[in-house]
Amino acid sequence: MKPSAPRRPARAAPAPALADAARQLARLRALAASYGYPLFTLDRMALRVPEVAATLGFSESFVRNLIRDGELPAVRVRDALLVRTTDIMAFLDARPSSGRVAADAIAEELERSLEQERR
Repeated sequence: MKPSAPRRPARAAPAPALADAARQLARLRALAASYGYPLFTLDRMALRVPEVAATLGFSESFVRNLIRDGELPAVRVRDALLVRTTDIMAFLDARPSSGRVAADAIAEELERSLEQERR
């Protein structure tokens, strides 16, 4: 009789923190899309100043001034100055936008689709 391969454990439901993170990412993607920013940058946790500038359509010096003035949080890792993508979205979300209602609607729709995929 041939020994059977070990069975993989059943895949557990995602932890609530992971589900919350997925929902927040969906909201951030929708908000970024409403502003017309590249969505691929949101796949990373943090961006360097030139990447932030390119994503937001600002100059690097303007982004550095925002960081210096405390308007955009950043962390230094050795020589690299990094801005978390969540901080970029919070920075944008704090500014008034005519597309806010549309972005909220898109984010809710993405959340619903993520919920349906999980089922």
